[in-house]
Amino acid sequence: MKRHTPFVIATMVVLISALLGCAPGTAAPQDVSTNSPIPSASITETATLANTATSTPTITPEPTSTETATITPSPTPNMVMPGNFNVGGCGSVSMSQGGRLDFCVTSVTVNSNRHMIFAVTWTLSNIPSGFTVTKRSDKGNKKMYLTDNLGNRYNHIAGGDAAYASVVVTDGSPVSGWFDFGEPPVDAFTFTFHDDDNGITIGGISLYGGSASQTINYKDFVLEQYPILLQYQEELWQPSRLDGGALILVSKTIPFCTVRAVEPGQPKGEFKSSIEVGNITYEIYGYFDDSIGLFVREYVYVSGLTGVDPNLKPFFLATIPSENSISCILNVSNLLSSLAPHKP
Repeated sequence: MKRHTPFVIATMVVLISALLGCAPGTAAPQDVSTNSPIPSASITETATLANTATSTPTITPEPTSTETATITPSPTPNMVMPGNFNVGGCGSVSMSQGGRLDFCVTSVTVNSNRHMIFAVTWTLSNIPSGFTVTKRSDKGNKKMYLTDNLGNRYNHIAGGDAAYASVVVTDGSPVSGWFDFGEPPVDAFTFTFHDDDNGITIGGISLYGGSASQTINYKDFVLEQYPILLQYQEELWQPSRLDGGALILVSKTIPFCTVRAVEPGQPKGEFKSSIEVGNITYEIYGYFDDSIGLFVREYVYVSGLTGVDPNLKPFFLATIPSENSISCILNVSNLLSSLAPHKP
């Protein structure tokens, strides 16, 4: 294992009106120097999310959003289709200075754009006494990649959590992340994950059996603060209103996973990273709100929209629960990639 090994994880933020009055509490990994070089690990901003929410807003369903065209992928059994796949495996390697690394693919999600999202974990055990291990970000690391049954190679085009961040690794405690390897071609169904940094390969990852006849319905979510809208997947999100009347999108599948737009302002959290989702670039800030037991992500628009005032800076809040945090973050990222001008 290299002295600094990359990780991946993703995190999402749920926005609640109560959050606006709370002081942010960010916790970032501390740099720790070591006397001897040993493999390092790195986690992204996905701080450990603990406890379930202790207070939640009263939410009233909002059934009057504008419907847009329905996208119905044609049944195509000769290509990977959207779905969740409980597939994967693990590989292990002994470290040159002691300890063992276990790298695992835990599941694969193929989203509505047919991008393959691989959820992974890194676990380092039997770390020699007196050493601290930090995992390095795998962003841009071409030694982490996929191959398929047709001989194609896939470099990751996005990632999150420990995959795209540096994190301190605790003996025996896994750190998680995710990689987006894009869209596979026709007839590519079986994949092998390669970690050439550590000489690990995990093969036989089959993505047969997705929802070939899945119908995906999109609706417009017009923002009250800006002349723009989001297109949300009706199967995943429910428009609602907070007690004060503010519009919010609430996940139908992940409790406490929410997104809403707020007026432009100064982020409360610590800067985490800049990400590109589709054609849109955001800066991400984040903090953990102890009052509700949720991690809060702040997304500040940077660029990518056409036909709007270039000084427009849409600001979104997202809340992310500790359970299903990766799925929540992926759903939020897909949602925010749909940002578009609103033309009445």
